[in-house]
Amino acid sequence: MPFNFDRTWLNVSKILLSVGLVGLSITELSLVLKSTDDHPDIDVVTPVVFLASFAVSLLCLLLSLRYGVRTSPLQFFFYLLATVCGAPIIRTLVHRQVERRSIINKLLETF
Repeated sequence: MPFNFDRTWLNVSKILLSVGLVGLSITELSLVLKSTDDHPDIDVVTPVVFLASFAVSLLCLLLSLRYGVRTSPLQFFFYLLATVCGAPIIRTLVHRQVERRSIINKLLETF
């Protein structure tokens, strides 16, 4: 049975976004495993959980497109919760980067 679905820009963009998120999770996991530093277990578990959840989301998307479901409330709530729960993580990472740069700039100004 061939995999047929409407190849609209919206469906293709959803698939590409999901594949990109899976790829980012794989990249993050590989970077953590390649690092020689002693890293806590959470640095390994988090990318694995994200990889599994994005892979299941991609599977649900493909199956919903395969069987003719145009919109999926499950997908909507998954990405909504991923965005809401991921926002504090991104904010913390940006805040740390800004602090590091300000400390470096202060050190450079003293010399």
